[in-house]
Amino acid sequence: MQDTLNRILGAIEDTKLTLIQEIRKVSAELSHLRMDHHRVKDTETALEELQPAHQALRSQVTQLTERILKLDYRTKDAEGRSQRNNVRLVGMPEGVEGPISSPGS
Repeated sequence: MQDTLNRILGAIEDTKLTLIQEIRKVSAELSHLRMDHHRVKDTETALEELQPAHQALRSQVTQLTERILKLDYRTKDAEGRSQRNNVRLVGMPEGVEGPISSPGS
């Protein structure tokens, strides 16, 4: 009878030690989860703080893109106008027209 009681007590002690080890593992994992939670919270806070700056930059990029397109159009228009004002006579050698006299001379 004493032998059976000792075996039962030994099994209980083994179970107790196993439970203590498992509790320590769970406690360590919980500690890691808490640290990860704090890192995630810090990251979320940083993202929330950066969001207005990101929106402002996107808006500025849109405005600058529109401005570039307008300036490109104006440049092409000015280039086209200047080319139309400079008439080129094809087939006539350069300098054949002679000197240009100013009006009133």
